[in-house]
Amino acid sequence: MKGSYRVVLQGYQRLRTFKTIFFMFVTFDQLPSTSRTWIFQANRKFDEREKRLINTKNTQFITQWTAHNQTLEASAMIEHDCFIILAVNEAHNQASGCSIDKMTHFIQSLENEFNISLLDRSLVGFIKEDKMRTIDFKLIKEKINEGEITPTTLVFDNTITTLSQLEKDWLKPAQETWLQRYF
Repeated sequence: MKGSYRVVLQGYQRLRTFKTIFFMFVTFDQLPSTSRTWIFQANRKFDEREKRLINTKNTQFITQWTAHNQTLEASAMIEHDCFIILAVNEAHNQASGCSIDKMTHFIQSLENEFNISLLDRSLVGFIKEDKMRTIDFKLIKEKINEGEITPTTLVFDNTITTLSQLEKDWLKPAQETWLQRYF
């Protein structure tokens, strides 16, 4: 995965209640391609200060993220200044309903702290003139009719669920996505 905003996470040990728990910080490059992946798109770009703070909070969250008191081998990164991507190696330990709830609460806390929306699935991200742009799904047809989105416009598919898909299928020409019905 290319990107200048990759969060490089390093492993470390932590003592808690008389036993050592190993928190599995890894870089995205160290996770298997089958790792479960979640993409959260913001309704606006993060500024440099916000990116630093969000990266710190991502790290803090992952150090405490568990499923049934078992550590998760996980990573987080910011891409294109507006996507937060989390991934878990489920071959190590599977993310459970409770751990996914913890992740959702974490994302909600970021929304509140930074006055952003990360859980709004009606936003569509695309690349136009080498810049990341975001529009509401309701405006898709209008933007296509205006020529802002064409069959070759690169569109982000935030519904992908694995790192393999992230690397190969996250960004595709609109004509190869669910938008093809509009062309």
